[in-house]
Amino acid sequence: MTFVLLIILSLGCADEEEPDEGSNFTLEIGKPIEFKYDPTVENSFEDTYYGMDLAFYIPPGIEELKNRPLLFTLSTRRNRSVSGSLLPIIQKHGMIAVSPMNGNSAQFEAFFEALIETEYIDSSETYMSGFSNGGRDIYQLAWSQQDKVKGVILLDPSDFFSGEPLENSKLSICIVCQDDRIGQYEPDITSLNELGIKSKMIAVEGLDHFGILSSLTIKEKTDCFEFVSEGN
Repeated sequence: MTFVLLIILSLGCADEEEPDEGSNFTLEIGKPIEFKYDPTVENSFEDTYYGMDLAFYIPPGIEELKNRPLLFTLSTRRNRSVSGSLLPIIQKHGMIAVSPMNGNSAQFEAFFEALIETEYIDSSETYMSGFSNGGRDIYQLAWSQQDKVKGVILLDPSDFFSGEPLENSKLSICIVCQDDRIGQYEPDITSLNELGIKSKMIAVEGLDHFGILSSLTIKEKTDCFEFVSEGN
């Protein structure tokens, strides 16, 4: 079966990505969030909320579109969407995948907070993921929402940071990376675990930066998701 996902614009991405044009967008509270859904088919569509263009994907076969797990990624200039890479997980768990395609951090946060208050989303099962510079960006968003985000999957992020977590943090973190980046990530992974943020790294041999998206095995992706889905 061929999957056509609007949330996948390109799988190519490098640390040197296009400039973020999201800073030109202002926060505009949009219309009530409504999903287009037919349980017999795939639901890939675009819409505009909160002054942003967004892409959505809902796998077929969900009998009732309520209380679904959420995968939130960033797309286009901020990140080439990782949703295609994580498609087996999205389908297996009946997740709703959402990707803002422009905007700024205030819009991302406002939309995410509104989205998880809808009947569509199980607010206890919210996940984020990003690749390269998008991994850094999605981590910053997840860190700011760590009382609401259960887990974040970072695919060879350009960098990330650690700091004092919230007392009611839910966040757990899994990084999948090239094996030559172990030394780059290991100190922060250690620091996060010491701070009480459950974190781990899966280093994969023989893959370059782009291969993290295109060549990861289902087991490697599943191991990462199972780790973060256990919660902090």
